[in-house]
Amino acid sequence: MSEITEITIPDGVTEIGEYAFSGLSGLTEIIIPDSVTKIGNNAFAECSSLENITLSKNITKINNAVFAGCYSLKKIDIPDGVTSIGDYAFNDCGKCVVTLPDSVTEIGEVNAFYSDDQQIIYKGETHAGFDGYNLLRIILSK
Repeated sequence: MSEITEITIPDGVTEIGEYAFSGLSGLTEIIIPDSVTKIGNNAFAECSSLENITLSKNITKINNAVFAGCYSLKKIDIPDGVTSIGDYAFNDCGKCVVTLPDSVTEIGEVNAFYSDDQQIIYKGETHAGFDGYNLLRIILSK
C-alpha cells in the first residue's frame, strides 16, 4: 500500500475511522474537507512520509495518536474550534511545528507532543514538543 502518495477525502464524508490510513508509508499529502467532523484514533499514524495536511475546519478534537509517527510532517495549523488534543496525537512527529488555536482547553497528558525537535506554538509562545504536560498546565492556568 505504500504506493499511495496523496489522498483527497471526498466532500460529504463526515468521519474518518480509526486506523483508516494508518501505516501508508508512501502517503505525502492528505486533504480533509470541511464536511469531516471526526477523525478516529490512529487514523494517519505511522504515515512516515506525510508532509502536508489540510484539516477540516469543523473538527473539535484531535483524537489519540491521529498523527503519531508522521516523521516527515513539517507544519500543521490546528483549526479554530478544536478544543481537545488527545494522548500521543503528535507523538514522534520529527521537526513538526504545531500551531494551536486559543480554543484548545485540553491536552492529553500522555506524550501528546513528544518529539525532541518538535515545536508547539500557543498564543504566540513557542514550547518544546517534549514539554506537552507543562503546556497543558499553562493552558489550564489561563
